[in-house]
Amino acid sequence: MFRRVGVRLHGLHTLIKAVEEHRVVFVPDDIFKICALIKKEDVLELSKEPLFLASLSRSYYSLEGAGTNPFQKSLIESTLPRVAGTDPSDATAAVPVGSSSMRGRGDPRSATTPTSSIDPSASQVVAAREYLNELWRIARSPHDPSHDARDEGAGTEEEEQAVREVALADQETIHTCVRALETLARFFSPQETASLIKCLTKLGYQNHADLVWITRRATEVGASLAPSEACHVLLSLRHLGSTDSLTAINHRIAANAEALTFVDVLHVLQAFELETHTSPSTLHSLQRVVRRAVGMVEQSTTTRYHTLLLRSCARYSIHQPTVVVPVLMDVVRRFRRTVPEADLLPLLFTTCDMYLVGDRAIQHNAALQQRVTAILTAFTERLEELIPYMDAQRFDHIIDTLSLLPLDVTRAMQLLFQRLEQDSGLLPPPRLARCIQLLSSYPPAKGHPCVVALAFAVTARVEIFDRALLEGVVLSLAQQGFFTETFCNRLGLLGPGGRFEEVDALFALSSVAI
Repeated sequence: MFRRVGVRLHGLHTLIKAVEEHRVVFVPDDIFKICALIKKEDVLELSKEPLFLASLSRSYYSLEGAGTNPFQKSLIESTLPRVAGTDPSDATAAVPVGSSSMRGRGDPRSATTPTSSIDPSASQVVAAREYLNELWRIARSPHDPSHDARDEGAGTEEEEQAVREVALADQETIHTCVRALETLARFFSPQETASLIKCLTKLGYQNHADLVWITRRATEVGASLAPSEACHVLLSLRHLGSTDSLTAINHRIAANAEALTFVDVLHVLQAFELETHTSPSTLHSLQRVVRRAVGMVEQSTTTRYHTLLLRSCARYSIHQPTVVVPVLMDVVRRFRRTVPEADLLPLLFTTCDMYLVGDRAIQHNAALQQRVTAILTAFTERLEELIPYMDAQRFDHIIDTLSLLPLDVTRAMQLLFQRLEQDSGLLPPPRLARCIQLLSSYPPAKGHPCVVALAFAVTARVEIFDRALLEGVVLSLAQQGFFTETFCNRLGLLGPGGRFEEVDALFALSSVAI
């Protein structure tokens, strides 16, 4: 029995020795099976044979991973470097058996031709690129399978939706590729890193753990990105949900602001719109980009560009007329009759904000003041055209904005009263309360049927009002003289516990307002 075991051990030793001396030729599939064995159940204790594993690693990298799929490569490369130390900086692993340096250490072999060492990162780059290509294969437009989505900007909404639907069916593959790239992405060039981020955005990928290392890698290569790529990466990271300040990328954009194209500036403004909080790096970038952006307003085909620019300026308190007025004048000149409601209110509010709290130069410059008034008048006229068809959820914003305008807004308010009278039932409790509160400070609203409609909408849904909202409604209606016994009784009967259970409490509250 002992003799039989000894024969087996001698045979294994001979095989290992043959591998160490490169007398056995392996194909990638053989290497994969050996690595799978080591990973799963190393009964032969091959992980304790460093020379064997070093030789196996050199054989694999000399083949450059040919004939293996990305999943096999990931297993091989996570096994061999870890157990064999095949990093080029490792002298034992990097210097081939039989080289002159080994012979100088007493190696008995007399090979005359040294085997060149191979950097394992070259193969890892190949594996990383294959994972990236697999992701782009999924992201490729289903409408045109031959079209590489990497060569286009933002697709149509239909194309993006189609890509998201395909991505949902391939979530497991996408997740596997992204997890594998966590260790391999460090071998990407800055351009490949940007390509990965854009691809994941196109796929609608959302994973906070992966976003951490993706953001870190983007920041590491931020200073090396081309200006156009930096703008696209900034937007893509915001779409992925990154809340980091992305200082390196913002500084890269700021340093090359004069070289940005219209599309680059649009990407930057869209990224600023998606930020959840302000940051010094964004302010630095915006201050450099804003001059370039103002000079490009005439290249826009819609008012979306103007709105994004002015919102960013307002967020960082950039109210200078030299920045804001040219943008607004371009809107009035080219889009006066076509501004959509989604852009009109922000534009109107920005103009009013500049007029009220902006640069004092407006107050001391009659010509500039006249231009701003003309802008406000044009926007108000457009608002009057849109009010009859506008989304009811914007009513409170409209009233709030109109209350700030230094113009006669009677016609606009009358049109709004008609809409409130018809559609007050469409408003949720917070918007109902806000509309009633705003109208309480507008004397012409007193006694108007729209106030009756708003009050009825409150009583119909009083059960879902919280105490703070209901108190505000009661006080606002009392200020308008709309505080009938019927209204009080309805609130008293329908209000849940703790919310004006007694009518007397309502009268006590109204007496404070009156």
